[in-house]
Amino acid sequence: MNRIVVAQLATLVLAIVFAGRAAWRVGTLEFSVLQFAVLGLPPWSVWAVSAAELGGALLVLWRRTFFPGVLLLLLATGLLAAAYFAAGFTTALPVPAGLAVTAVGVALLRARRPGPLD
Repeated sequence: MNRIVVAQLATLVLAIVFAGRAAWRVGTLEFSVLQFAVLGLPPWSVWAVSAAELGGALLVLWRRTFFPGVLLLLLATGLLAAAYFAAGFTTALPVPAGLAVTAVGVALLRARRPGPLD
């Protein structure tokens, strides 16, 4: 399969995952507020993280806004990873860390310039 097609599919999956997380968090608002409270985050941070994830998911779909979108997604996952770590929930760290690594991987796939063998 062509690298460009793979990069486009990976970008689409990344956007769907983050948009789905944001929608789930807002759809289960009461649970999400309690979860964030356990992490030491205020109730409004549910909306802020959800907006960042949804905004980042939308931004990665266009070439011109792809990298700002990835930065926004990394900001949201970094905040959650830091909150998990600070609250002592280190077993939950692989989820935001894995999402951040995936976002960076897709960004590297998109940024890769064709070499002489491509």
